[in-house]
Amino acid sequence: MSTPDHPEPEPIIISRRALDTALMATLFTLVLTVSAGVIFLFTKDLGRDPSVVAALVLGLGTPVLLGGTLYVAVYWSRVASNAEFGSGIELHTPFRHRRYSWTELARLELHEQGMSIPSRVVVKMMFTDGRRFVVFANRGQGEGLLRMAQGAPWARNGTGAALPATTASAFVGLGVVAIALGLWIICDPVMDVVRNGTTNNRSGIGSDDVGGLALVTAVVPLAGLAGIGVGGYHLIRRPIVIERGLFRCRAGEPLARVDDL
Repeated sequence: MSTPDHPEPEPIIISRRALDTALMATLFTLVLTVSAGVIFLFTKDLGRDPSVVAALVLGLGTPVLLGGTLYVAVYWSRVASNAEFGSGIELHTPFRHRRYSWTELARLELHEQGMSIPSRVVVKMMFTDGRRFVVFANRGQGEGLLRMAQGAPWARNGTGAALPATTASAFVGLGVVAIALGLWIICDPVMDVVRNGTTNNRSGIGSDDVGGLALVTAVVPLAGLAGIGVGGYHLIRRPIVIERGLFRCRAGEPLARVDDL
């Protein structure tokens, strides 16, 4: 008498395109508006009352705000609002539609949220082609997806993945912005002091401000060079920074590996 085959698990279907689009579009618009407004105020403060602090805030704060806005934009592009997990994995983001087999899943993270909201689990996935996606699920969907992944032939072998080229390129780009801002902020007052000294320069820089001006001259370009160095290193050497595996993070607890349990 033959043993019946184990039934295929029910597919997990997540469909919340309208809600996710509204949330992420609102978040991106808010972050972009706040960043633009703060950068404008930084520039206005430096023009109205030039000082070492104002120069440092503009030179270092602008790349940070731009980086935050870019991060939200990239995060939004990875949110799969329509997703189906069954014999394979099918994902729809605002900009692409991808199909994967379970053998192409390299990393899965379940982050359980402590807040009392329907989508209490954030699912992060990375595939062997280096692409990463985010899915918002409820607790039942998250638990089912973890069980499904543990029983699937996901890509256990491999050394992991390098920092995404887009992220490394962003470090380089923001470093260039910091250097350009540093030169724009610094060149005029430095030349003014060199030509007119600390008593007659139009920038109002006195002898007590020379040390601060030298600090700004060094710190902002060096911060930009550091960003270029970090991004360039990851673009050229491609060191492994993302480990493969199945992970879970309960509210208030650190990320823990679950595929070896």
